[in-house]
Amino acid sequence: MKNLLAAAFLLLLLTSIAVAQPRIDTLKHGKETSGAQLLRLHPKTGEVFHYRIVTKSLVTAKNSDELLEIPNLRPDDKSTYSISYFITASVRKTRNDGAVDFQIYIDSIHSGVNDNGKIQSYTSTLTGQAHDPMFEDKAIFAGRDLGVIVDTLGSLKEVYGFYAIAEQFENRLPDSLQTGDRFDSIADDVSSHIKNIVRHIFCYLSKDQVAPGDTLSSSVKEDYPVWSSLAFPVEKTFREILSSVEERDGKLYAVYSGETVITPMERVLEEPEYHTTLPNYSFLNSDRYYVDCSNGMLAFDKWTEDQSYGMKIESKLPAKAGKNFVTVQHSKVETVIELLR
Repeated sequence: MKNLLAAAFLLLLLTSIAVAQPRIDTLKHGKETSGAQLLRLHPKTGEVFHYRIVTKSLVTAKNSDELLEIPNLRPDDKSTYSISYFITASVRKTRNDGAVDFQIYIDSIHSGVNDNGKIQSYTSTLTGQAHDPMFEDKAIFAGRDLGVIVDTLGSLKEVYGFYAIAEQFENRLPDSLQTGDRFDSIADDVSSHIKNIVRHIFCYLSKDQVAPGDTLSSSVKEDYPVWSSLAFPVEKTFREILSSVEERDGKLYAVYSGETVITPMERVLEEPEYHTTLPNYSFLNSDRYYVDCSNGMLAFDKWTEDQSYGMKIESKLPAKAGKNFVTVQHSKVETVIELLR
């Protein structure tokens, strides 16, 4: 009965979220135009933008563990997770250097989890759920007047107005742990969390004029964490193209498409106690987003991250000879950011 009630609440929540109408209907095509565009972030003072950010993830895993003895590890594991933010961004002013000062108000936060059939759902708009230990660290950011400074190319430069949240986190600690250094650390974490939420509603803009067909590509080599703290050397390849410029309802929108591919450069890790292999691995991130040419504001963005891999850890110790840990995992994450009417 409890799961049925939770499922019914989640359905009601998702229905209410779906009521808000996006500014752009991406199922319809606008009228394509030609010509170069110089995209800059310059909304007018007093303008207000309402956004909905929805992230959904699905993770499945098959595990066999004779080696690590991980507590509560399931042979077959499946979980889904969703989190939604409703955000109001209001333009306070434009600074002398062109950077824009936004008031950010997180109207509400909603979350749902299905962990192998155990369903839980939360919303910041209900006091009891907002203070649930499983959700309060997220709900604490709702209903706050925050501020961000974003430059003309869409880069988030500064977050402010978050110290009250940091103080609430600090007040949960014993008095002996409420030190200046600890508060600074908490404040940094709070600031980073706000940046990770707010960055979704802005996009990086080219310093040069852009026209349909313009392409940007790059690659970087780094150690990438695949499972827990195990990081393999990989090459990340990024490619983005300005697919088109479309006219919709009297406005021009730059439509971008991009993808990121991760390819392992090595598939074997040697440690004093373990020999780890990554026999197969794939990662693809696909992105499509719309930028309002008149003010540089993001109007729509949808990106999907798809990752699959198999990994085997074998012991080098004689006492654990022949024992290993094997996992085969697949994850898919979809995030949709919509400017609402």
